[in-house]
Amino acid sequence: MDNLNVLGTSNRVTLRWVPGHSGIDGNEKADALARRGAETPDCGPEPFCGIAKQHAYSILKIHCNRQALQEWQSTSGQIHSKALIKGYRKKFTKELLQLNKYKTSAVTRILTGHCKLNKHMFTLGLSQTAMCRLCHETEETAMHILCSCGPLMHRRSIYLGQHIMQPEEIQMLPAQKIWKFLESTGLSGEL
Repeated sequence: MDNLNVLGTSNRVTLRWVPGHSGIDGNEKADALARRGAETPDCGPEPFCGIAKQHAYSILKIHCNRQALQEWQSTSGQIHSKALIKGYRKKFTKELLQLNKYKTSAVTRILTGHCKLNKHMFTLGLSQTAMCRLCHETEETAMHILCSCGPLMHRRSIYLGQHIMQPEEIQMLPAQKIWKFLESTGLSGEL
């Protein structure tokens, strides 16, 4: 490659593709060198892996993601978080980090259930009731607010796409949509 660059400094160089085994001297030499390279035993530290670096990175990334997901799923507790967070999602992480600190914090708290909603505050002994302040029908959890609280159906439909949602559907939403919904409810300050 260096020779080609030197040659190109004072000459016009055109590279052309030539079909293999076409009887052209330079190409026949290239074929012979390629064949010799393919027949040469691998060298380097064991275990030697004769694959492209990018392919190895891809395999490693898939393995790490699977292992992280398996660990996330097998960890005890965190029932609320596991219901609303599928596991590591690169796209969601990027979206979340594009929000400002306040919004990122609010979305994180609602998805983990560690927020100032009545059920969590009641569990901590900081609220007189665990009941939902909006519908007064069930415990006020993050999952209830995000998925099924009756008075929030219209807002949920506008911002999240449906009146009633399943946790699996929340898992796939962009961070910005979750924030917009929370902001519209007036509960974002409670998170």
